[in-house]
Amino acid sequence: MLEVGTGDPLICTVFISAETGSVIDVHKPKKNFKLQGIAQPGIWRGGEQLSKVKTPLDVLKERNRLKRLRLKAGPLAFLEDLNRERKQQRQRDSLLNILRQPPMSGHGTLIIGARCKDGIVIASDRKVARESEIEYTNKVFELDLGGPVLFAAEGLTGIRDDFFLLLNAEMRRRKGVDTLYEVKVIVEDIIANLTERYAERVRDPNPIGVLMGGLEDLTKGRATFYYIHAPGYGESCSFICTGHGGSYAHSLAKFLIDPNICPDLIADETAKRVAFVISWVAKDVDSTVGGVPQVTILRDNNVKTETLSDELTEAQQQAMVAKRQELARVLGLA
Repeated sequence: MLEVGTGDPLICTVFISAETGSVIDVHKPKKNFKLQGIAQPGIWRGGEQLSKVKTPLDVLKERNRLKRLRLKAGPLAFLEDLNRERKQQRQRDSLLNILRQPPMSGHGTLIIGARCKDGIVIASDRKVARESEIEYTNKVFELDLGGPVLFAAEGLTGIRDDFFLLLNAEMRRRKGVDTLYEVKVIVEDIIANLTERYAERVRDPNPIGVLMGGLEDLTKGRATFYYIHAPGYGESCSFICTGHGGSYAHSLAKFLIDPNICPDLIADETAKRVAFVISWVAKDVDSTVGGVPQVTILRDNNVKTETLSDELTEAQQQAMVAKRQELARVLGLA
């Protein structure tokens, strides 16, 4: 409710909706009504004013008051406060721009890593989107860094390309490393820099992530892998499904290849099951995942990597189609 007057007789009482701001009703004063005062604009409940709406004049007065306080504190303090205000305003403007614009669509992928009894398996689908073009190519790369190190990156295609260019340049500059952990630290720094550079531009806080694996001492030792998160930190893991199709794959892969559930699986069997899971997701589950799965094996104390043959991969695709048709019967739901 807002009582409107000129300071003499009351003109009217206006009822305004707090939700829409539209006028609900207008009451004229009764005869011989004596004006007690003029209500301030704002929100009222009964006779109590809950909040007051500041007029432009009120805002200007408040700014001038703060300005006088800053000047008393000295010109340096005044400039610091002014710069702080401008920075906050730029941050607010940046946030509003982000909220106004939809995020750039990430290009899908599915990457699976699993530790097995005698080594590790790293696999991916082969579908790559570049603008409006779709192509099928390898996504798991082997680099010789004194020993074989496997890399599979997820995120926007251009940023993934930048990652491998920067990694090659950094390894040439360092002229070699001795352990897989050293490689992980290098990759963390590259990923952190790429995220800092592109996260705001592409409106995605996680524009890239990398799964990497190798032997602990590059030429010998236990095979292990790390996942490097977008902020630039890596963690060792024994099982992971990541990328756009990761959440679709996880519930199935967990019971087929997770070493905590299947501790006795060897690399060859794990590779077949990984190919099965990727084929399952690619077929009518996630349209951003596709192509013949690429599955790579690295065994403990062995510098030679192995790739699951196309024949075995296609056999798993065919098996997936057959098992999907029998799914209801297998689960006892038919």
